Amino acid sequence: MKILNKLLIIFLVLIYQELLTTKAQASPLLTISDTTTTSRPSSASPLNSDASIGDNVLKIYDNNSRFLSSDNVKIIRTSNAANIATGFMIASQASELTSVYLTNEGVSDFVQAGTDVLINPVTAMHKIVFKTVNPIPAGGKIIITFPGISNNTASPSASSFAFNGLNSDTGEKIKAHNAICSITVESPRITCVTSNIIVAGTTITLLIGCANNTETSCITQSPTIINPTKKNIAGESKSWLISITTQDSSTIPIVIDSGKAVVSNIESVTIRANVDPTITFTITGINNGSSINYLNPNCGIKETTNTGINATFSSIDIGVVDEMPEINQKLNNITAQRINITTNISNGYSLTATSSSHLINTVTDTWFNDWITPRAFNPNVEGFGLHPCGTDAPINFNEGLSHSVECFTKTSGSSSRECLYSWPTSTKSITIASRTIGPVQGENGSGITSISYAAGTDKSILAGTYKTSITYLAIPIF
Repeated sequence: MKILNKLLIIFLVLIYQELLTTKAQASPLLTISDTTTTSRPSSASPLNSDASIGDNVLKIYDNNSRFLSSDNVKIIRTSNAANIATGFMIASQASELTSVYLTNEGVSDFVQAGTDVLINPVTAMHKIVFKTVNPIPAGGKIIITFPGISNNTASPSASSFAFNGLNSDTGEKIKAHNAICSITVESPRITCVTSNIIVAGTTITLLIGCANNTETSCITQSPTIINPTKKNIAGESKSWLISITTQDSSTIPIVIDSGKAVVSNIESVTIRANVDPTITFTITGINNGSSINYLNPNCGIKETTNTGINATFSSIDIGVVDEMPEINQKLNNITAQRINITTNISNGYSLTATSSSHLINTVTDTWFNDWITPRAFNPNVEGFGLHPCGTDAPINFNEGLSHSVECFTKTSGSSSRECLYSWPTSTKSITIASRTIGPVQGENGSGITSISYAAGTDKSILAGTYKTSITYLAIPIF
């Protein structure tokens, strides 16, 4: 009888163990995936030389770390893992990877070789999707385990994803679909304690690093987990396995389903393209009897040309010059050209002019009076000059004022109607137009300048033919 009882006890124990073993045999989860918002690895490289305050070139070791333009980087000291310099923006990295250039005023503290590390923590949102094989009871668990230590520092690791401060208090950054969860975070695990029964065959989505979502899509991302650095062969991906298990609600939890999602990181592909600087420069003559602001409405002058001769791109004929009229009278010898400039340079352009001489008669060696500093013509006194008009014309020519229809006379009282004239020399140029912000493509009148030429004689001007030439120079501002 005792032998029979012992055999029965052994039999029952074996059955119980078999039941436990059967229950513990987890089924593999289906359609597992982990999609990250970026697969770019974090970057971390020790400084290879000291840098003083204000230095904006940092020397680092070549360990395949890639720093890209606009990366926000920081420097930590490995002895205490403290941030000693933050808020730097990368301008570029040299092709040999050992020099990094900053865009701002340089480092704010002395940093030293060997102990200080330049890092760029690359954060990503993870979208983990899997399909259950067996049901999960209320009070059961979904556990996501990242590889390695997955510490909570804000610095990247070479062996794991860093949780970067993600904890149970920041669980609102973790969203679940098809699972009502109470989230707890204890590096390197994220645990969802289910509040409802999840039936078999349910596709569950977990968004890690998402502040706001709609079902399986993240509306407002809050990327938190830092990607590991990558130190294997450049150009080859590094794979990481993310463990996913479901458990029952027993005191000693039994695994229901399990599986692993694979995620890889690899260097970003740097794309470069060059756009050559361009500038176009055209001069167009304005016909006789036309408004000086023809095709340039931002020119306030509404006077018309009146020499009887059409201007061309290369020739100006003032005609037979009349005497300078009395005060408040309109000039009789006005002609004009229009200059159009376009450029794709961000700093705009400058248009200047030099001349061969005064408007001169080389036979009699007499010339029309002119001046470098812009001024109005005096009544009954000979003179010659030009006046630029348009959005880019300099203010010393009185542009920007509200000109009336006839403004080419010396006025009494207010000078708001006076157009000021000037003429360059062969050694001293004058600025005709300029713009400090590009590109210049004609928007709002940019790059369009109308230039009027005017002259008047007095009794001191001898009869004959008077000539001069003017050279315009348009240059982009780099």
